[in-house]
Amino acid sequence: MSLMSILYQILGVVLILLGLPLFWTPIPVGLVLIAAGLALIVSNSNRARDGVRALRRKHDRLDKWLCKAERIVPHPFDRILQRTETDTDGWERLRD
Repeated sequence: MSLMSILYQILGVVLILLGLPLFWTPIPVGLVLIAAGLALIVSNSNRARDGVRALRRKHDRLDKWLCKAERIVPHPFDRILQRTETDTDGWERLRD
């Protein structure tokens, strides 16, 4: 694991921790911080990607929601979500 990867993961944790108390504000800025932190962690950690894959296999609604999110999020984030897809084709799940 490279030093930059470790630094990105630490930054991801910091963003999540900063986002948690801000999530409950009238304008949920915390949601953006949490999403950015999770994206940093998932994009730089095999263990985190495996964890998200396991959650997607276990929870069909989450998997469908993430498949839909892949279509609307900006380019770097859609690649991150695609790296967590399960073995089955995500587009087939959207039709259900």
